[in-house]
Amino acid sequence: MTVLLFGVFLAFQILANVLFKYGSLHQDRYWLYFALGNAVGVSSIWFMMQIYQRMNANLAMAVGGGLTFILVQLALYAGFDGRLTTTQWAGIAVILAGTLITTLGGEGAKLA
Repeated sequence: MTVLLFGVFLAFQILANVLFKYGSLHQDRYWLYFALGNAVGVSSIWFMMQIYQRMNANLAMAVGGGLTFILVQLALYAGFDGRLTTTQWAGIAVILAGTLITTLGGEGAKLA
């Protein structure tokens, strides 16, 4: 169940950020996408609160925050031609490594 909650949380976070980016490209619809992005983003917090009930909050935040950063970077890269330098790719890899290392500290194995 925790994995499903993480999946929905991450999907909402990605969608919120894509909506914000899309709104920044269309000034005539800026406020619409601002409102939609915030509605989706705020809704995602309910899922994180459910995750907090099921696992250590520090671990949940490390996994949720790290994966949100990585997946939003990849979504913006893919959807909006967000070119990344070699150094930026290395930063993404370091955050992925940190997220994975954090989950290996004991409770990370209890995500199911």
